[in-house]
Amino acid sequence: MPTGVERSQLGVPQHIAARTTMLGSGFLVPLVAMLLSLVWGRVIPFNHAPDEAMHFNLALYIARHHILPVLDASLGFVHTYCVLGGCIDTYATSAPGGAVVAALFIAATHLLGGVPYQDYALHAGVFAPVVTAANPFVVAARLASAFDVGIYAFFLSRITDALLTDRYARWTARALGVCIPQVTFIGAYVNDDAFSLAAGGAMFYVIVLTVRDGMRPRRVLLYGVALAALLLAKLNYDLLTLALVPGVVFSVVRDWRTGTRWTPLRDAALSGGVGAMIGGWWFVRNAVLYGDPTGLLATMRALDRVSPGYSRTRPLIMQHLNVGDMVARAPWIDLSYRSFWGMFDYMSVALPASAYAAFGVLTALGLAGVLIAVCRVAIRRPLRVCAWQALLWVLSAGLIVTAVAFSLWSSLVKDWEPQGRYLFPALIPFVLLVAVSLHGWWPRARYRRGAFLVITGLLAGINMFALVGILIPLYGEHVAL
Repeated sequence: MPTGVERSQLGVPQHIAARTTMLGSGFLVPLVAMLLSLVWGRVIPFNHAPDEAMHFNLALYIARHHILPVLDASLGFVHTYCVLGGCIDTYATSAPGGAVVAALFIAATHLLGGVPYQDYALHAGVFAPVVTAANPFVVAARLASAFDVGIYAFFLSRITDALLTDRYARWTARALGVCIPQVTFIGAYVNDDAFSLAAGGAMFYVIVLTVRDGMRPRRVLLYGVALAALLLAKLNYDLLTLALVPGVVFSVVRDWRTGTRWTPLRDAALSGGVGAMIGGWWFVRNAVLYGDPTGLLATMRALDRVSPGYSRTRPLIMQHLNVGDMVARAPWIDLSYRSFWGMFDYMSVALPASAYAAFGVLTALGLAGVLIAVCRVAIRRPLRVCAWQALLWVLSAGLIVTAVAFSLWSSLVKDWEPQGRYLFPALIPFVLLVAVSLHGWWPRARYRRGAFLVITGLLAGINMFALVGILIPLYGEHVAL
């Protein structure tokens, strides 16, 4: 019987249910992501994560001096050095988005908490005086990383709301994107990966909105800020522009055909201008200081100064290896796969083999679910997919392939870096594809509900085991809970 108010399956008016769901996903999911990282951060000792000392050194310098350091020139800053056969760069030429956010948290601790700055010296990766995870500035900088992971989780939630129609697929994607142990680990120490995750999430959200709705004047600022954040993130996250460009072209062409001629082009130009003004200065600065907009060549020259011939001997391509050799003989695939899901400390602490097997089964079932869902729809009725949805799935698959290829190429020509976090520019596309595909095995809601509960329980269980069963026993004397 009509009631005058359209209601959801739970008997709640649909507009209220939709608003409640958005509030829940928009705040609950980021909160869980942040809390997980904060708890892990209280367990992991300082500098028991990739290059945390150097990232903290950079953030502390920015907070204290209110300026970015110049490579191998600024006083009071640790510069390029070699120790124990390995060379360390200072990230002075790397995009500073994450360091600036951490510096803001450190400066707030100094100003609001009254914590005085202290002179630190860094020798062979060890600070003097000794810095621990309980240091207020380390706590502040790690809080910045957890905050960045929360922003990533927020945009993941918004993306699932915008792109996925099935609520169980949406929550599966959120659980997968938040509970991956490597994501929690990234939010637990000082680094530039957490900011890059947030920037990548914001940019993929912009791509989804652009392809779905087209360019909109009221979103120019959002688009511009997201682009600026991407420019100030790790360089490998610029791969997202490979999806942004065709998305903008698709949107402009579609609007052009419907009679909206120059407005989309104007909005795209304005968004690009805002992004360039906020984030493009970094490349100009590098070009002026080092003659190298990206800073990569400047870093390699600095490494060559402290270790002559470094850039000519370190890359595997100089050792007469090629892609086939890396895939067949070198453990690139194994290390990249395991560190994508979770490898801690300096990639020396791994999850149990059963955890990696579970993630492998989950991924395989998800990818197989794509074929099953497509076949079922094609057999029962004509395949009806909106053009914008089809394009987004194609762009998502393309980003996954491109991220893997770029990481492989980087390990071949730059340095041996089979680290799963370098695949994270495609993390959200991967999470979306697996979540949707897992629910493509069977159309009934009962199955989808059960699958969501099982998958979420599995992910949360592995995340908790990594903390309680691995990290706390390993770092027991350092735990600050």
